[in-house]
Amino acid sequence: MNTAIASIAAEFSHDQAPEAAEEVARAVLGIRALDSKGNDAADFHEFAIWKIREALEAAYNAGVSTALAAADQAEEHAADAAETSTEGDAAADAAADAAEIDLHETAEHAAAAERAAAEASGADHAEAATQAAAKAARAAQRANATAERASLAAREAKPDSEAHEFAADARNYARRAREAAIEAAQLAAGWHAE
Repeated sequence: MNTAIASIAAEFSHDQAPEAAEEVARAVLGIRALDSKGNDAADFHEFAIWKIREALEAAYNAGVSTALAAADQAEEHAADAAETSTEGDAAADAAADAAEIDLHETAEHAAAAERAAAEASGADHAEAATQAAAKAARAAQRANATAERASLAAREAKPDSEAHEFAADARNYARRAREAAIEAAQLAAGWHAE
């Protein structure tokens, strides 16, 4: 492709066809403008067939170059979108990992609350039952906090991610921890009622 054709292609996008046609006419055929002058001498031109071929090839090549540039640009946008998607996937995976960690922590806190409730049940005096109830309440608070973190992480994950299951399980463990804390408090209150 000659330099005139390359410069024409570089200057015009697909929506600038009239300007590109005028530039081909100017660069290849020496015609200043393609609008009608109402004058036969200005409106009709004679050209050798090779000049007409050169003008048509210039127009065709300019269109091809513009199409290739548009394809390159579309490919760049697709690559950018894929990179953004990959970053989004990494963030969603990290959110699922965080929800799983929070699930395990919530389960540990729930188990601690249940152990404290068992201590309150087996307490042989009011002070021991009250201390166990306080321990169960603290464990339940921690279970609630980690279950909430799991839920927040699940919001960052993809809709079909395991993170949502982890968050639901964490909420169930937090419920169990609250129930254990309530049981321990009732046992301690029973000691104080005596």
